[in-house]
Amino acid sequence: MSKHILRGGVTTSAFVDQIDKLPPIAKDDLIRRVSGRARTELAELREEAREQGKSEGYMVGFGDGQQAGYRDGYAKGRVEAREEHGAKLAQEFETVRNALERIVREAEVAVKQWAETAEAELTDSVTHIAREALAEELSLSRDSILAIARRALNEVIGGTEVQLHVNPMDMGLVEARLNDLLQATGSVQGLVVRPNRNIEAGCRLETQAGIIDATVEGYLERIDNHLEDAA
Repeated sequence: MSKHILRGGVTTSAFVDQIDKLPPIAKDDLIRRVSGRARTELAELREEAREQGKSEGYMVGFGDGQQAGYRDGYAKGRVEAREEHGAKLAQEFETVRNALERIVREAEVAVKQWAETAEAELTDSVTHIAREALAEELSLSRDSILAIARRALNEVIGGTEVQLHVNPMDMGLVEARLNDLLQATGSVQGLVVRPNRNIEAGCRLETQAGIIDATVEGYLERIDNHLEDAA
């Protein structure tokens, strides 16, 4: 009986699959809350049916005992009480089944909401961690701007002038190594360095052909786009 307590229209396979994908802590917490609620409802329903069966059996036996004798009345009361109790049990079973179906539906919604929230929080966390890691790395080694600028310059199509936008803190270092940057790439005819407070780290190149974004912000934006596409 317990294998088929839920109606055919109530599917649990997808729900169980979702629960299995939860982290252990979230899964244990959800199971504990749902099972605790189910046990409470079942206990209340059983106690109510038991008390009703006892009360009705007593009243029937007492009434018949007054009319036809205590023993006959008691026996008759027991039979009727048993029948009444059977009907109450059937009603209890139906009530329990409805309660379990409702719990399953509510749990499915809870799992879905948890998954959506966790996914959004995970995306934010990955971006935040990447930003902190990059910021710490660049603050510890400002020389990294030279490697970033050199790599970006290598992407420039030959025979053009370039404006190199960097954070004001990186201006002195880049200007001091400007000739080294030009020698590292033979495709750039002229290179002008400009300060840009909107650039946290990295650089942005403006050429006649377009813009090359080698900023940390651009890198993090590409991470966000990748995570959204993979979701």
